[in-house]
Amino acid sequence: MCFMARDMTGQFAPPRTILLVICVIIAAGSAAAVFGDVAVVDLLDDLEAELSWEPYRQIGSIHDSESRVTFAAGSDRAVVNHTQEKVIGSIYVKNGELMASERAEISIRAIFSAKTELISGPRISAIVLDPGHGGRDPGTNHSHVVEGKIYDLVEKQIVLQVSTILQGLLKRRFPGIDILMTRTDDRYLELEERVEIANSLELDDMEEAIIFVSVHANASLNPQSYGYEVWYLPPEYDRKDLVKAEGIEAVEIRGILNDMRDEEYTIESILLARSILDGMDGAVGDDSRNLGLKEESWFVVRNAKMPSVLVELGFVTNTEEAVRLSDPAYLRKLSIGLYNGVANFVDSFILKHGSIE
Repeated sequence: MCFMARDMTGQFAPPRTILLVICVIIAAGSAAAVFGDVAVVDLLDDLEAELSWEPYRQIGSIHDSESRVTFAAGSDRAVVNHTQEKVIGSIYVKNGELMASERAEISIRAIFSAKTELISGPRISAIVLDPGHGGRDPGTNHSHVVEGKIYDLVEKQIVLQVSTILQGLLKRRFPGIDILMTRTDDRYLELEERVEIANSLELDDMEEAIIFVSVHANASLNPQSYGYEVWYLPPEYDRKDLVKAEGIEAVEIRGILNDMRDEEYTIESILLARSILDGMDGAVGDDSRNLGLKEESWFVVRNAKMPSVLVELGFVTNTEEAVRLSDPAYLRKLSIGLYNGVANFVDSFILKHGSIE
């Protein structure tokens, strides 16, 4: 609303001047919070970017293949490209729509216009294979006598054979990726040592990724149980310290980044598990049984700070399966199934995110 006013002598000032001044003052006082603000969806169109938004937690990120701005609604702080905390201006919710303040719009446009050269997007730099048990820990073991022949099944030996074959196949397929094993011989490793081997790998930048595959054999009190299965961490399990916090002071931003990384790893773990299961199904066929995807917070899976799965190759307590697990040709089938699953996951990751370089 605009109105007329008197000047210092008590006379009415020229209407045009007073109207202009008072209208500007009123506008500044009542609408400064939204003047120049834009809908984030319109900003996305201009930047050719995407939005990841969690309405319940009021956190999100604006990103494309090269840049990412992670924010909490109502905060003027954000994290740029996973590493730099900056004051960019507020992104907030108004009438159910995500809005960016004028300052936030300017900041985000500047971030997305300053493209880093020679970045090809996230890429897998290493695959860690973890043959379970070893040394003084044989894992599960069982003996069977079939037609007078003795079959002694020892888990640590089976999984090492399969993992060694798998490593060779992956090295030939992906010469640009480090294919590592937590053990290459019959040695004992604590569970903590296994995940530390994977977690201690140095990444050149935040766009690199590592995957972890732990290989085991199964046992059951029911001798009729047989088949293979793949396990991943339950989505409700909350992993901590997945993101390095150096240079990020705002506690809420650190929490946001950790939650987003945890969700990312959970999704990728499920995709990896499904791909491995499909690969084994195709390679093994009717020789064994697909027991499906399972959820459990196994130590190595919950403590590996990366997409991770645990594979059970079969039951050493089942006579028919024990005979198969004693056959080098069948172990190679299992290895090829694992290889196909891991390779298909890596190929899909490359198509979605970028090169392996």
